[in-house]
Amino acid sequence: SRVDLIQLGDSVAELIASNISSLPVESQRILRILSSFGIQTDVPLLQILERFEEGIVSSLNEFVDMGILDQAGPIVIFTHDLIQQSVYESMSLSERQALHLDIGQYLGELSLEALSKKPESEPAMDPVTLSMGQLELNDQVFFAGSRMTSSLISIACDQIDSAGPDAISDADLRLQYSEWNLCAGQKTSHQSDFRAALYYFSKGIAFLGKECWLNDLRLCLALHEGALSASFALGESDHVVRYAENVIQHVPFEDTLGAQQLLLKSLAQTGKHDECIKRGVNILRQLDFDIPLSPTKETVMKSMASAGSIASSYSVDQIIDLCGMALSDSALGVVKIMDAFYVSCYASASPFLPLISCEILKYALKNGICQETAVAFASYGMFKIFFQGDYEEGKKWADVVRAITEEFQSSNSSKGQNFEIRAHILLYITIDIWFLSPREVAQRLTSYSNVASKIGQVDIAMISLQMGWRYLLYGGESLHLVAMGFEDRAELIAKNSDYATKYVALDNALLTELTGQSRELSKIDGMVCNIEVLQGEAELVNNNRLLHHIHVNNVMIAYWRGDFEAAEKSSHLAWKYPTAKMPTIVLIYHTFFAGLVAFHLFRKKSGDENQDERLKEGREVMVEMGKWAQNVMEVFGNKWLLMSAEHSACTKDHDETKKLYQASIELAQDYGNIHELGLAYELFGNYLVDCECTMDATPCFKKAYMCYIQWGAKSLAKRLLHKHNFDIDTESNIEWHARNSKRTR
Repeated sequence: SRVDLIQLGDSVAELIASNISSLPVESQRILRILSSFGIQTDVPLLQILERFEEGIVSSLNEFVDMGILDQAGPIVIFTHDLIQQSVYESMSLSERQALHLDIGQYLGELSLEALSKKPESEPAMDPVTLSMGQLELNDQVFFAGSRMTSSLISIACDQIDSAGPDAISDADLRLQYSEWNLCAGQKTSHQSDFRAALYYFSKGIAFLGKECWLNDLRLCLALHEGALSASFALGESDHVVRYAENVIQHVPFEDTLGAQQLLLKSLAQTGKHDECIKRGVNILRQLDFDIPLSPTKETVMKSMASAGSIASSYSVDQIIDLCGMALSDSALGVVKIMDAFYVSCYASASPFLPLISCEILKYALKNGICQETAVAFASYGMFKIFFQGDYEEGKKWADVVRAITEEFQSSNSSKGQNFEIRAHILLYITIDIWFLSPREVAQRLTSYSNVASKIGQVDIAMISLQMGWRYLLYGGESLHLVAMGFEDRAELIAKNSDYATKYVALDNALLTELTGQSRELSKIDGMVCNIEVLQGEAELVNNNRLLHHIHVNNVMIAYWRGDFEAAEKSSHLAWKYPTAKMPTIVLIYHTFFAGLVAFHLFRKKSGDENQDERLKEGREVMVEMGKWAQNVMEVFGNKWLLMSAEHSACTKDHDETKKLYQASIELAQDYGNIHELGLAYELFGNYLVDCECTMDATPCFKKAYMCYIQWGAKSLAKRLLHKHNFDIDTESNIEWHARNSKRTR
């Protein structure tokens, strides 16, 4: 088909190329013009060039007949790259540069003709700030130039850039071509072609020369900001640093906030959290924010009190009204700076995190609320729980955040959705977990993972997906369902998020321990399945959040294995990390298992020097679970009763202990917590064995066995059967299973 590129033999192409020199001068001139666009161009562009070189369109059929060109619809193409190369290289370097400049100048001026046709009432506009619609001849797309599709201004720049800055001695022309490259860069950036945008911005900078900042400060700033933005979109952190540093060094501080923001975001994305936080704090101090260089608990509590005092003077309706208050550019720039390094503060559990959250809240209440502030408001609610144990205040601020995001939903922009997703995910994992079951939170996280994917927030989508499945794993969902498609999800996450991949490996280790079934995740690129290796890598880069999660994971694995001393050791290590007390599901289950371990070792290690500390720790966990149970009995009620039963067993109140175990069992049944129902039966059985009531203990172990089987924790069931050596009464267990399934999910 002549629609496809015609593949000519090299010898035929060479023959045709050798005959071109015998063509009339006018024909050779037209072919040279065509060759300056590369292997192909299109008829609409050639029609525009007809005014530049008369006869260019009418010659096409002749060149097609000669086998030099081929035409498929609007596309005009050299039949072989050797022919195009021969025509192009028939010109000297200076001739090529001159032709590129002539074509580029013609097309560039043509693309600006629309300016001369604007109404006289419209004010004159600086080329640096012109909209792309005004700089195009029209909205036509050309199949020519260095990309598959190009606008007229970008084709003009392609020609000029092919000549290069060294071909131009006139300073005014170099300035003009720099402006044109800015326009082309802005155009392609709006089309999300960031690779092309970076090319044009960098070429524009090159045309300004070595003294670019002295030649035209505003133009140079616009080019650098464009190159910085494109580099950030491409994930090229080295370029981000280079362009940002250039801006920071050459323009007044107040004009650097846009560059500073992208630099901070890039540092956060590449895991350079300490550098990001240090830079961010210094920027805020330059903006006269009272941020201490070394936060203490006292300074944090003072900041919380100050923010609380200001916030208490606003009703929810008044706060929502502030959403309609337009922030000035400078105020919005400040908020974006704080939001940019908030990510690093959160990722590293920095003591600056509550300070930044409070500063954003106070600043927003004074200057107006925007979408960027929603995440900080969610954090403030989290810290009301974290520092003050005020769950109702935390819930109140969660409602405020949802009202704020709903207020901005009308904009329906991907940017707005990004902040909404981030804010809501933070609410789910730090506030909603105290009022909803893990399975409900998991559903919401999974839903937001899908939304984040649709708007291109892939990393957030993968983190939400990973966390959603972790909540199902922790929350008692059928392990068979959790394991279904686990490899596919793990591979998807590994392809898109290095951060989330590490936590998938931890979840996989726990799931394998519970089910006794391993998954072939080591074959997935980027997946480190050996937890010791993962821990070593985390220690090298001081990844405290990951290290904390590794130790908590080890607590649960060691507990289920029955290695309580190892569980205690891992628990003590986990509590040392700054993330340990952050209000997350990891805190909930670390606290729960730490209490179980403390009570167990207290009873089994009588006379040990650590006994008093263990009993104290267990009691503290019991009290904490009681507080949490006041929020939602479904999630914490049976944990609290089970912890109370374990404490009662330590104090040897036999009748009370039996009542508490039974109460925990009934509550776990009522709310369908099959995993904790099995655990309650097992612990009750263990207690009865300690009391030498083996006959009464065996039915408990059998029921625990069936719960673990129903949950999907076959490894736990097998261990229990091996340890206590009881018979499985198949008919009775089937009957019990059917009856119990009606009460559990």
